[in-house]
Amino acid sequence: MLFSKYSRSIKSAAVLALAAEALAVTAACGQNRDGTPLNVTISEGQQFAHRIELPSGFRRTNRDTRELGWWEPVFDHYAFQLSGSSLDVLLVRACRYEAPPPQAFEVEVCSANSFSIDTAHSYMIREAKESDWVQGAPIEGFVEMNDPVRRTLKQEMAKPSELRALPLGPEIDREGYKYGGKSYMRRAKWMTALNFGASLDRRLIVLAGYDRHKLSRGPFALDVFDSDPERHIVAIDAESPTDVENRLRRVSIVNSRWFVVGLSLNLRHLLLFDFKPFAEEQIK
Repeated sequence: MLFSKYSRSIKSAAVLALAAEALAVTAACGQNRDGTPLNVTISEGQQFAHRIELPSGFRRTNRDTRELGWWEPVFDHYAFQLSGSSLDVLLVRACRYEAPPPQAFEVEVCSANSFSIDTAHSYMIREAKESDWVQGAPIEGFVEMNDPVRRTLKQEMAKPSELRALPLGPEIDREGYKYGGKSYMRRAKWMTALNFGASLDRRLIVLAGYDRHKLSRGPFALDVFDSDPERHIVAIDAESPTDVENRLRRVSIVNSRWFVVGLSLNLRHLLLFDFKPFAEEQIK
């Protein structure tokens, strides 16, 4: 267990509707490069949350010279490592996926810079040296909540059914997932789309749900569990002015200690949930 160890006319009307939709899409995609905030309410687990503002933005490397389309984000998700000098220091950088021609497969393109968050010293933030990242310890199995098995699809498909998250209910109205013999259910019936994610050690479980009928825009919810559906430790409700799937790329399970919710599309503002301090209190 985690604690034991540590969200008119028909023709003219159609034209206007299409134009309005195009403007909405343009605005939403263009916001990939700014700090449009996510409105978040934490109804459970506030004691674990730390609001982080990075001192500067993420920069492209000199090798990252491809001209990006207006619809393409500079970066849209986080990558993580542990500092080589302390297990309490989390290193964060920004990345995006792309398949540049003539390649038929995706590559991950990451920022030139990264930041360190010292969770043992008041969550002090500084821009990390390149050597910090090079000498850092990789964190295996961190996932983004828009597609939690993207990095590990082959491994997931090779697992026996009892070790995989099995969906409950029809695809258009997912009610929950069965995982490790236990059922993790959606918090409310308005959630018609539901994603499931788990840390590599299977301790930290996250459900991300939103309303598919709102064209992927609107409210979404994040629910975090400690190894069991009866141990619900975080409940988050969020309002997104942009595509929810896009927002969920910025929500990451780092490991069973850390969970990250990106608040701005440019990734500079985030909520870091740290479950270690509370776990240590439980042990005493």
